Amino acid sequence: MFCTKCGAELPEGTKFCPACGTPTAAAGVASSTAPATPSPEAGAQSSEDPLARFWNSPKFGWAAVYFNRVLNYVYIGLGLLLLAYGWWAIALVLIIGGSVGAYSVLSRKYHRTHTKCPACGQRVKIGDATCKKCGASLPVQQVKPDTLQEAELEDSANGRFYSLKVKKITLLCTPLLIPFIIILFSVAGDSILGTPVYQIQNAVFSQYGSQTVEQVVDDNFRGPEWSSEKLDENSSIVYVEGYMPLYSEDVRLTFYYEDQGDGTFQYSINSVALLDSGEIYTDFWNIALFMELLYS
Repeated sequence: MFCTKCGAELPEGTKFCPACGTPTAAAGVASSTAPATPSPEAGAQSSEDPLARFWNSPKFGWAAVYFNRVLNYVYIGLGLLLLAYGWWAIALVLIIGGSVGAYSVLSRKYHRTHTKCPACGQRVKIGDATCKKCGASLPVQQVKPDTLQEAELEDSANGRFYSLKVKKITLLCTPLLIPFIIILFSVAGDSILGTPVYQIQNAVFSQYGSQTVEQVVDDNFRGPEWSSEKLDENSSIVYVEGYMPLYSEDVRLTFYYEDQGDGTFQYSINSVALLDSGEIYTDFWNIALFMELLYS
């Protein structure tokens, strides 16, 4: 082997030319193939569990924060819906909780993007050139970047009640709860909310028999369909319509429902309509005869 610079013969295994001192190819190979020492950060990252990396990922943290911000407004909307059905206690808890959460988010954003005018103390938006109240020139400032550590505390004073950990758990659990809630309300929504339809279905006209209205309708109607129409805050009209083999035509029953506000309600049957023949019974005797036929 010879030196590439001066052409002198090189002893085997030497790293430098003895004549001119130029590094030999062997030295280059040795240096290029020397193992790199891994940094402590890289070693820690490679040894960290994938699940732990996901849990501690800033992207996942911010996703949990934004999701819970949106959830505040979902709580408010759900509370208003339950309020319409008369579930005051649960509705107020959801509305107050959602409103407090939404206010804390907006309040933190406001204080982060606004500062005080040095001349009059008026709150001014960071980036404005002059104060809108006194006209004084404002020093040039920039909005500080939002941090995950500060965002974690926006829903609670001590960061424990609604900490970042709780926000992450909420984000993971909500997609699992939504299908359960949808199925629950589709199967037993009327029962849970105590709607007028549910109350009429379970009402009993004891003067005719011991069966509920729903049981009697199912025995005499084919494919009955229930619906309701709200009259005011406490009263509604409930309809049930379907084919009655006894009359060989479609029949619609109309009930009146009124919530007394003390856990009880009043109800009555207002009319019986034979839809194909166009006959409508609203008097007591014809309705009583019809109910006797239903319960017989």
